[in-house]
Amino acid sequence: MGRSLVLLALASTPAPAADLLVGAATADVTPPPGYRQAGSYQEVFGERAADPILAKALYLRQGDAAGVIVVCDVCGLERNMVRSIREGIAKETGVPVPAVSVSATHNHGGPMHYDPVFVALFAERARAEGREDRHRLGDYPAKFVAGCVKAAADAKKAARPATLEVATGKVPGLTFNRRYVMKDGTVRMNPGKLNPDIVRPAGPVDEDLPLVVFADAKTGKPFAALCSFAMHTTTYGGRAFSADHPGHLQAELCKTFGPEFVSVYAEGCAGDANQVNAATKDPDPTPKQAAAKLAAGFRAAKRTATTGSLAVRAGEVMAPLRADRPDGVARSKDLLIGEGSKTAGFLEQVEAYQVLLTHHMRRETGDKRPLPVQVFRLSKDFAVVTLPHEVFTAIGLEIRRRSPFQHTLMVTIANEVDCYVPTAKAFEDRGSYEVTNSPYRPGVGELLAEEAVRLLKEVAP
Repeated sequence: MGRSLVLLALASTPAPAADLLVGAATADVTPPPGYRQAGSYQEVFGERAADPILAKALYLRQGDAAGVIVVCDVCGLERNMVRSIREGIAKETGVPVPAVSVSATHNHGGPMHYDPVFVALFAERARAEGREDRHRLGDYPAKFVAGCVKAAADAKKAARPATLEVATGKVPGLTFNRRYVMKDGTVRMNPGKLNPDIVRPAGPVDEDLPLVVFADAKTGKPFAALCSFAMHTTTYGGRAFSADHPGHLQAELCKTFGPEFVSVYAEGCAGDANQVNAATKDPDPTPKQAAAKLAAGFRAAKRTATTGSLAVRAGEVMAPLRADRPDGVARSKDLLIGEGSKTAGFLEQVEAYQVLLTHHMRRETGDKRPLPVQVFRLSKDFAVVTLPHEVFTAIGLEIRRRSPFQHTLMVTIANEVDCYVPTAKAFEDRGSYEVTNSPYRPGVGELLAEEAVRLLKEVAP
């Protein structure tokens, strides 16, 4: 299959005497009422905002080393939009582009402005029907980009000497593998609660909650935290925009640390995990209930003080795409927005989406797509890994198992468009949504894991 690795040494290890400077800030990037909403293969629109959609930023600097981590309350990010955000942040903060991470929480209650397939298809249909494309309401994408850049710039302005406390908490009974082996040998996503044909989950879960708390070095007052959890951000449902459980977690942690506290929550390796417990008929958790469980795990975690030691590395994996199909583009468009959409089954539409996404990616980058991987070392015992796309839980567990750091926090859907990266084994399954959705050939998840581990070892003390 082959791969190409690129190591960008962004900074040497800073002198021990240098202070770790950390700043945190947010920007409101809530879309206007009537804007297109994410999380569906159909075109739907948000009627109002139930709570703010935010871009949250952390600015990190120690000596010559610097980095920015931005996490947005949206479902996904588009490659060119990410490039604009990262370049804008680099210009405003002086942090090199490869040391800037921009990711999405995969919030299905957020706006759809990122998807290169559906944005184009829905605009095409609007033109054909002679109506306004609501995607263009107020040029929201430009405002979103500007908001992300502003959050990072404000975080730099707020930077101060900071201390760190790190931990890996536990949140049991909240996340579940959503893919199940059925009695007929197929694998199905979310086959229904208490389905008698379920044999077993098709993969593992990860109930760990890696976290770091930043406090003002002078006052000792915590002002921000970064944490991640391997569960889809899909506890919310409705036609109002909402940040889902990450937004409620912000409110929960403000009860503990004060109203100005910034909770930066990222989705971990949750490509095959969500909040649906198929083994019970009990209702699934609401966003507030999920946030309460996450906050309880956060508060119960035994944090230990550690000395800041910042280093950032970035690498790249060349990921082979699936082959294009003859006449696949026209047929796929019909299945998604044409006459064929009226009778197409769900997996037919998923496959049609994958065909169009693969075709789009190939036009952008060729037969192999360069996928970014980053590592941020915050201390001798804590590191952050950023990965593109929705990565399966087993891949994240493998990276953490092989990591030289005591605590390794995973951030996914970073610096790239949203789609699935299953394990190589998952491609052998009979059926399943995530494999059908993925534009990649088997083995890309394992390549990402190898690159992440390599970078972690590069920055290990």
